[in-house]
Amino acid sequence: MTPKFLIDTDILSIFAKADGLSILCRVLKRESLPITPRVLDELLVPLEYGYGFPQDILSRADVVPATVEEYESYEALRLEGRLSSADAEMIAICKER
Repeated sequence: MTPKFLIDTDILSIFAKADGLSILCRVLKRESLPITPRVLDELLVPLEYGYGFPQDILSRADVVPATVEEYESYEALRLEGRLSSADAEMIAICKER
């Protein structure tokens, strides 16, 4: 089933650090948490510094790739320079879908 929402890095990190990802899944009525490839990239950074909380997120993550049209919309938003890559990607996917 295609998710009707995407979850950003900040929300995921907060819930993971509070050991609350299972609560987030219950509230959202999902077994997996929909993220974009750029959110995945952001979650990999703390792993490089030895933090373990991203592992909990990645074990529940469902990466939602962008279509060609969504990627083009993402590039336009990213090039404006006002949003992070992850935010631009999530907005582009949500706008197109």
